[in-house]
Amino acid sequence: MADNTTLHYLSEEEERAIKQSIPWDSIDCKIRDLVRFANEIKGIATIQSCAGHVQPLENGGFLIDAAHVAFRTTENITTRVLFDIAPKTGVTDAGLRYFNDGTFWIYIEVDPSERSRLYDLFRELQGDLDVRKVL
Repeated sequence: MADNTTLHYLSEEEERAIKQSIPWDSIDCKIRDLVRFANEIKGIATIQSCAGHVQPLENGGFLIDAAHVAFRTTENITTRVLFDIAPKTGVTDAGLRYFNDGTFWIYIEVDPSERSRLYDLFRELQGDLDVRKVL
């Protein structure tokens, strides 16, 4: 039996609703500026974020939780992020979380010491979209 489910990309109405309901006070202060910047880009609506954490372990090692941003987006931006901008900016851990209704998130993560790569990704995306408006 064939699966008739199709991908459901972010619509303008969904983008507005998500952006209006962002719980700014709950966002990790070390990544809040990045989340704010990402949400200024038309066609991006963030869903989750974390600045990443490094915790020392009793045995002398460290537990490292990645810095990440998860977001809904349009078809054009999905393709650009996954196949061009993430590799170009050194973000090597990018994936999708797919849901039964066809919606999905793009999930990008880096080591906390490389959080600047997340900024680079959104800066590159913003510049790329600005150039396309002019063309």
